[in-house]
This record gives sequence, C-alpha cells and structure tokens, in this order.
Amino acid sequence: MVRCGGIVVVLLAALTGCTNDYDGLLAGAAASGAGAASAASASASSGGASSSGGPGGGGGAGPASGSSSASTGGAGGSGPGGSGGTGGEAPCKLSELHDDFLGSMLEPTWEKTVTNNGDVQVHMNKLKVHPSGMGHSRAEIQSVDTYDFHDCSMHVMLSLAFSDEFPAASYMKALVDAGENTATWLRIGVSEGSIFFEVREGGNQAQSTFMSFDPEEHRWWRIRELAGHTYFETSSDKGTWTIQLDATTPGFATSVRANLGGSSYDSATADPGEAHFDDFNE
Repeated sequence: MVRCGGIVVVLLAALTGCTNDYDGLLAGAAASGAGAASAASASASSGGASSSGGPGGGGGAGPASGSSSASTGGAGGSGPGGSGGTGGEAPCKLSELHDDFLGSMLEPTWEKTVTNNGDVQVHMNKLKVHPSGMGHSRAEIQSVDTYDFHDCSMHVMLSLAFSDEFPAASYMKALVDAGENTATWLRIGVSEGSIFFEVREGGNQAQSTFMSFDPEEHRWWRIRELAGHTYFETSSDKGTWTIQLDATTPGFATSVRANLGGSSYDSATADPGEAHFDDFNE
C-alpha cells in the first residue's frame, strides 16, 4: 500500500506508480453514497402501496471501486398500482336535444303529432302550432327518443299564445306517450288567460297550480328535476327563474318524451290562431 496525497489507493499489479486522480475518486465516492441512499429508498418504498400503476423507480448507482469493472445498479422500486376512481353520475341526455327552429324544416329529432286538421310548421325561426279549432284538435311535436328526466331540465320560450277568447291551450310537456287517450305528463301551459303547472298520471291531476298569465313575466318556461323534486319555473329573461310549483317527482319520470304544442278543446267552434315557440333548450 502507498499513500498518495492523503488517500489510500490499492495498486494493481500493472501499476508501478501513484496517480493523482482525486476527482475520479471523489466522484466514485459520491456515486457510492448516492447508490446506497437510492437503494435504501427503494427498499423502504417496497412495503407501501404505490399511488399509480406506473413502473418501479430506477435502481441506484452501485458502489464505486478503483477497478475498471462495471458497477451493479440497485434494485428498482416496487409496489401495486393504485385503484381506479369511481365514475361520475350519468349526464342528462335531454340536454343534447335542443332546437332554435331556424329554417323551414323540422329537425329529425322530432316527429309531428296532429289530429283533426291540426298543423305544425317551422317558419321564420319559430315553431308554429295551429289546432283547427273545430272540436278537439291537436298540433304538437314530440321527441323521437325517450329520456330519463331525473337530474334533468328542459326550457322553451313562448313568444305567442292563443287568444284568451278561445278554448285552447299551448304547452310544453315531458310525457310518457303522446297517444290520443294518454294523459301522463309534467306540463306547463297557457289557456284562456291562465298559466298552469301540473303533474298528471293516467288522466288524474296529481299536483298542480295556476295563476293569471303575464306574457312578459312568463315568457320562458322550465321544468327541472333534482333529488326527487320537480320544479316548474318561469322567467322573463331566462336569467332569473321563479319556482311556481315544487312537486314530488313521479315514477314515470324515468322514461319521457319532450313535447311542444297546442290543442283546442271539445267545445271549440272557431279557429284559435297560432301559438309560437322558440329556443328549446338553447
């Protein structure tokens, strides 16, 4: 053994003198310390659960030596991947149904339902419904698809109602079926100077209220479901909504169609004119 510059070096058989490569020795010593620390860290982490399913960490550098042989890296970290998160609530599919009624053709997401010479048209950026006024007549559109109304809402603007003088109603409904003799729905409507809000099941009015219709204050209608309650709301500007009826959500709300339209009553004997809708879910 020979001491050079205060550092002990093992001489290889092929060496005859003493080198002064202190930088190499210090680098080797630093690498040795880093390798030991990394290996200890990897060993300590192997007992805990990993927060992700990624590959284990890289091994630390092996201990340095004065020889030219390669160092052996430390063992990589290990640990099971973390479990995936739970999925969120299903989105409201009804929100994907919207229409500003531009052009002159009804979108394929809707279908017409008319009886007794009723008429439905898309004209001048409005949906125009026109029951005949000769006895019971309907002029409606309804969604082709059905929707689960839970945690959902739909809204529309009524820009023109039927004249108060005629026994006819304009309305927005979430209904089970638009058949001639079916009356199971959530509905906001205007008839003969009053606006009404109702839940009907099998023709029976389960929950309802009504008031005098103000065409400005009640321009926008919304039906909204949340946590077992169905709210019937109105607005003048679609910004601030007033709850007019807070009803218990009925069981049939799991499968309904959106419906817009108008009808004249059995007692009708004259043309009630048109009702106009715009901006459904817009």
